[in-house]
Amino acid sequence: MAPETRGEPTQLGASLRAVLRWNNENGSPQALYLREGETVQIGRETNSDIVLSDAGVSRHHAILAWREGGFEITDLGSTNGTRVNNRLIAEPHRLQNGDVMRVYEVELTFLALGPESGESGWPPDQILKGEQPTFVVPPEAPSPHLIVSAGSEEGREITLPAGAIKIGRATSRDTWDVSLQDRGISRPHAQIEQREEGFVLTDLGSANGTRVNGRVIEEPTILRDGDVIELGETTLLFRAR
Repeated sequence: MAPETRGEPTQLGASLRAVLRWNNENGSPQALYLREGETVQIGRETNSDIVLSDAGVSRHHAILAWREGGFEITDLGSTNGTRVNNRLIAEPHRLQNGDVMRVYEVELTFLALGPESGESGWPPDQILKGEQPTFVVPPEAPSPHLIVSAGSEEGREITLPAGAIKIGRATSRDTWDVSLQDRGISRPHAQIEQREEGFVLTDLGSANGTRVNGRVIEEPTILRDGDVIELGETTLLFRAR
């Protein structure tokens, strides 16, 4: 079905880095412009930045995040997977100019803007001409939280309070702050603590380890908006907003 975007026209700035383009169900072109540092959530959930209403799209399907000077897309444990250039991705994928992402039946084209795109002029007229720019609209009051995007408790949202919380497997006698129904999770498994530098994730010597953006962490790790955390068979999405 047709994607919908949350956004509003605004003045283009020097931080503009990319544009996502696709067609809606009527064949009308859609465009979402991305600035440096932004995160775009894609899924069936109505609070996603790009909403795809088709039942074949998971509620929290994929995340597009700015990482180390560019955007990468990560599948959030979706039922039908995410493809880039017709290849199913299992790990975070660094996007290049012209890449085509497929989320169930919708194809979104990623176009890089700025010096790295190879364009000789700025802004590139062939991309901006005749379009009314649409941007991601951040909420007025950010509320850091976790979203269970895959696992037996898919859709659950966990608000992150000040201080530290422990995450572990749900049992009849557990004392964790967050208990998850997942036999692959240890008792306890990990801890998230708010520090001056941000929210920090630490593995607590779990049997199966803790992964962030596809990599096993061995040291306390500062979480960034859009980071994907894997514990056992559960996938958690960290949102700083």
